[in-house]
Amino acid sequence: MPNSLSSMTNAFRLCRVPAAASISTSIFSSTDTAKATASAKTSASSQAAGANEGKAWDNEAKKPTKEEIREIIKADLVNWKVKFDAATEKAARDLNSQIDEILIEAKNRQEIHVQEEIESLEELIGREFSFLKKVVQELARPVDFEKEKEHQQTSEETFAAKSRKSGIEIRDKAQSIRVESQQFLSDVYADVVKAADSHLDGLDSVLDLAMQELGMKWAWMDYVTYKDWQKYHELKKDFDNLRRSVVQAAQRNQKLTEITRWTENDWEGKATEIAKEAADELKRLKTVSKRKIQLSDPSDDFSELVAEGASSTTEKSTGEASEEVIGTQQPEAQSVASAASEKEKSAASVG
Repeated sequence: MPNSLSSMTNAFRLCRVPAAASISTSIFSSTDTAKATASAKTSASSQAAGANEGKAWDNEAKKPTKEEIREIIKADLVNWKVKFDAATEKAARDLNSQIDEILIEAKNRQEIHVQEEIESLEELIGREFSFLKKVVQELARPVDFEKEKEHQQTSEETFAAKSRKSGIEIRDKAQSIRVESQQFLSDVYADVVKAADSHLDGLDSVLDLAMQELGMKWAWMDYVTYKDWQKYHELKKDFDNLRRSVVQAAQRNQKLTEITRWTENDWEGKATEIAKEAADELKRLKTVSKRKIQLSDPSDDFSELVAEGASSTTEKSTGEASEEVIGTQQPEAQSVASAASEKEKSAASVG
């Protein structure tokens, strides 16, 4: 056992000695490496410092003079004004293109409907006049002499009531067409204003960012005077004029003018024209019908010859016919020109 323990101890010593030598070697080796690394870092730092110092001298040498900076400032004011004008022109072009699309689509949606509404009004007028003529023919049939006066009075009252009813139906139909046309134009202008708002917001963002960029550039420059900053703020104040020019470009849009005229002439205007013609015809029909009842003439002749000798009281009733068919101006039925004017003011107020 002792021999065995001694041999194990010797073996352990033999094993530990090389290990200790190895660790010592490793420590010194690491120390040398650290020294070498530190020396390299010191050298690199010295080189970097020298490079930075040289760069600083270069920058100092390349620093622009006062005269050069004055030229830069002058050029900035001109160049940025050109950039702002270009951005404004682009916004106006893009807005007008969008307006064209809005108006073309809006008109295409309504053209067939408008034609159908106008035809519907004309058909209603035709039906009502045919109905009134049949009523007159029935009321104008001869009766016994004893009942003639009473029959004539009753017949005239009956016809007056029926003609008034027909006139009101025609008037209401024409009025509904006019109101619809005005609502259409109001909606179109609302869409145009919405598009203008969007493009103006985009233009504002571009202009604001550009002014920030220019301001930051000048803030780091020497020799920027108080007057220079005044011109900077004047350039910014001109934004209102730039925005206004975009709105004015939209207001002058050719298709906007065309759709306004189309609505005024072929939609609202056409309905008004037809209603006026119907009012004139109703006046004439009342005059002729009164005379036919007086003459007990049940024929289908409603020409002007029959109306000769009609009493002056007919003129009063024909005056009422005009109001029945055309109607008075209602608050909610403002003219197309008025609606357009209001919307133009709204668009201008955006600027």
